[in-house]
Amino acid sequence: GHPGDMTIAADLKSSMRFVGGYEHYVVNFKRARQLLNRLQGKPAFAEFLQRQQHQGTVSRQSPPGDSLQPLESNLIEPFQRVLRYRLLLDQLLKCEWRPDERGDLEESLRSVTSVADKTNEEQG
Repeated sequence: GHPGDMTIAADLKSSMRFVGGYEHYVVNFKRARQLLNRLQGKPAFAEFLQRQQHQGTVSRQSPPGDSLQPLESNLIEPFQRVLRYRLLLDQLLKCEWRPDERGDLEESLRSVTSVADKTNEEQG
């Protein structure tokens, strides 16, 4: 291949350098969730969420009367993304790869697994 060409494995490895940012998110998630729980009882906050839902800023997937559910769903999305990366990499590693590509995929999997393990520890 041409030196400027990137393989899927190299592209994933390049993308995984940003996965470390999720660690900070994981560490602060409990605090964010506690803050949401405190704000839940405040009418002004409930009104704000209602306006955001009508404007489409916050998803509208929650049952009526549960104003925090869509926001909490948005907060959980980064956790789900890390787990999906891990599953994708696990599946990709079951295929045949050149040694350099396999190395890139294995390195990506180590990065994602590290964050996923921290997520499990924080949620544990």
